This record gives sequence, structure tokens and C-alpha cells, in this order.
Amino acid sequence: MRKRVVAYVAGMLFFLYTVSLFLISRNQNPYHVKMESTEAFCYVNRAEAGNLHETSIVITNHSNRTLSSQLNINLSYHLYRIVGDTQELVSIENIRTTIPNIYPRDSKEVRLQFEVPIENGTYILYADLIEENVVWYSERGMRTPYITIEVH
Repeated sequence: MRKRVVAYVAGMLFFLYTVSLFLISRNQNPYHVKMESTEAFCYVNRAEAGNLHETSIVITNHSNRTLSSQLNINLSYHLYRIVGDTQELVSIENIRTTIPNIYPRDSKEVRLQFEVPIENGTYILYADLIEENVVWYSERGMRTPYITIEVH
């Protein structure tokens, strides 16, 4: 009887250890972040070309580390122009918007700054986080919210 109890306890401890490792490893992805745009469309007058414009992005940190510009993590964007049925890359490296400390399981709204394109047309702006000199978060699987920009 005693051997059965010891075996049962050992089995339960092993099970709990395995479950705890699974739960810990599930949240170890430092790029597990969700971003949402509060706007889907933005009309901009061509007279503002070259000037800075802003749009709101909500960043939710599902990772296991703090996001912050103090830690070399910034908000930026990639810009594409709509030509017929295709998207042509305009620029991938753009101005950086600083972000406050966003702790694990926390959300913050950040005003993303972008430069208004010079030419009339329809553009798609994909917001993205960048860990400077390391990686764009979209390259690690983060889905990037987008905003359609109409310059007229």
C-alpha cells in the first residue's frame, strides 16, 4: 500500500511539473504582442504632404517582458502605395514613435506619427514594432494593423 501511495504522489508531482513547464513555455515568446488601429481610413489633404500626421494604435503586451522605447523598442510603420490591384512598397524604414512602458498583460494607446506621402493616391500604412538593430515584430509573427490613407 505504501509503495502505491509513493508512486501516486511521484506521478502527481511529475504531472504538475510537466503542466507548469508547459504554462511557462507558452508565455515565453517575447514577440507575442497584439496591435489594433482605432481608425481604418484616413483622409489627408495633399497640402499636408511631407508633414507629420497621427493615428491611434492600441498595443497589448501578451509577452513576458516590458515593451518600452527605453528598452530600444519603438513603434513605426511600413508604407505601400495601391496601384491597380497591387501594393507597391514605398518605404519600410520610417520615423519612430516612442512608446511608454507597457508591462506584460497591459495595454496602452499610442499616437503613431507618420509622414504624409507627397503624391496623391491611396496608401496602406502597416503599423509595426521594432526592436532597434534586432528585428521587426512582424518578422516574428505579430499581425500588423493597417490604415488606408487617401491623399487628395
